[in-house]
Amino acid sequence: MLEKIFNIINKTINIKKKSLQNDKHKSKLVNTSIIKNIPDIYTVINPDKIEKIIKSKRKSITLEVTPSATLIIRLPLNYTESGIYNLLKKNEKWLNKKFELMEFKKRTGGMQKSFTSGEEFLLLGKKYILKIINDFESDLKLALSSENIKAAHYSLSISMLNNFCLLHNENSKFLYIFNISPEKTDDFIQTVKDNRQKIDIIPEYTEYTHYKREYMSKKADNRTIAHAANRHTFRTIEDYRFFFENFYKYKASTVISQRVEAISDAHGFKYKEIGLTSAKKRWGSCSYNDRIKINWRLIMAPADIIDYVIIHELSHTVHKNHSKNFWHCVASIMPDYKIRIKWLKDNGHMLKLD
Repeated sequence: MLEKIFNIINKTINIKKKSLQNDKHKSKLVNTSIIKNIPDIYTVINPDKIEKIIKSKRKSITLEVTPSATLIIRLPLNYTESGIYNLLKKNEKWLNKKFELMEFKKRTGGMQKSFTSGEEFLLLGKKYILKIINDFESDLKLALSSENIKAAHYSLSISMLNNFCLLHNENSKFLYIFNISPEKTDDFIQTVKDNRQKIDIIPEYTEYTHYKREYMSKKADNRTIAHAANRHTFRTIEDYRFFFENFYKYKASTVISQRVEAISDAHGFKYKEIGLTSAKKRWGSCSYNDRIKINWRLIMAPADIIDYVIIHELSHTVHKNHSKNFWHCVASIMPDYKIRIKWLKDNGHMLKLD
């Protein structure tokens, strides 16, 4: 009987010990209003920007500026209020820069493309100004001559989709879109050919075709009917976005496949296949069986940024995690890869159409 009672007491004590141990590991959320009572805090930071203060059984201190331009502070359990003030004061310049960057990202990242003349578009890190032209017969020759496209040694890309035609030349600062009626498409092509250019005709991507048809069926109202009856004079933002996605994806498939092949051959990587992805938050992925996917939006970024993402994913064909060996592999090919990571963190929000 006594043994049974002893076992019950012992079990109770063990449960309490485990409970206390668990409590030590639990995080403690501190009321951020206490920051407002710290003298001179407003000279360092607006306390309203502090979203959370989290204390836990940890040794390190973390300041995290969120995409919403707020601050999350993670601290050890014994950290004092005066310590928080000194911490913020010490990192004041860094915090202000981060807040400014996140506010900028909020402003620019939230802006949707309007697809109007004068708007800027990125391609391989270069900014191009969009010019939309509705009468190709009078304006095409002017565009070709004013940009010296005839004399340029670069290829000229023509994307023909729903009677849109886009002229892109690496030697120009403009992207021209010509709205052309179906009966004038052949004349347009011939006019460009007469300028003795190497022409790259960009086809429609079949995987986008289903999306477009689905979208059009959902928008079967009077506006859509008018649009279908007179396609070459009536355009919607969705038309332009669909058109640009098609153009970017074609360019991405060409550039990225060439770079993957070149880098893998140079460094002995083996991959099963390469494809494009439209993921919102990931720039690339490598599956367990070495199928690599790269985000098509990277075609807007400079070539060295594209190369970094490719090297990152190819390194995963050897190291399936982010171990030290993985990063050593990346660094052996691109020693300054951290600069590329920072570029993506600071500018990745610009690589979008919506």
